[in-house]
Amino acid sequence: MDYAGIAAAIASAVFWTKGAAIEGISPLVWVGASLIVSVLTMVVLHQGWMGVAVGQVGLLAAITLFRTLADKGSGATDE
Repeated sequence: MDYAGIAAAIASAVFWTKGAAIEGISPLVWVGASLIVSVLTMVVLHQGWMGVAVGQVGLLAAITLFRTLADKGSGATDE
């Protein structure tokens, strides 16, 4: 059993909980996505903590891209 991978998954879930609190949305969505990425990385791809970390970076990139495209489409500005 890869305890470092499990620790990385838990640390990532805490990170996403804090991120959801900053954004003001339900943490269940981001934590759920994080745990899905972590489980798929460890079970399907048979990777350890490094694979979990790379998966979380990919999740961050996907969320950033999605939010950027969604904000661009809605015409939202920071003014």
